[in-house]
Amino acid sequence: MATKAQKTESKNTKAKRVTTAKPKAAARPKAALTVSDPVVVEPAKPVAEAGPVPSNEAIAAKAYEIWVAKGRPVGQDKENWAQAEAALRGA
Repeated sequence: MATKAQKTESKNTKAKRVTTAKPKAAARPKAALTVSDPVVVEPAKPVAEAGPVPSNEAIAAKAYEIWVAKGRPVGQDKENWAQAEAALRGA
């Protein structure tokens, strides 16, 4: 039978093992790009090729026409604006 001192020593040893355990390392997320992936950057078009810059009022009026012609759908305001701007620039 174990003595009281042996039981206490056994408990202390177990406690030390638990407290000295190293935490698991967190998994690192995989990188989206690697060194071997090529990066392609296209040059921006010069402003002169894009045509004259229409006023916001002109774009808004054209976007409204496009919106009405489409049947007044909800949630397409950005697309209508871009389409109107492209139409007024001649693109």
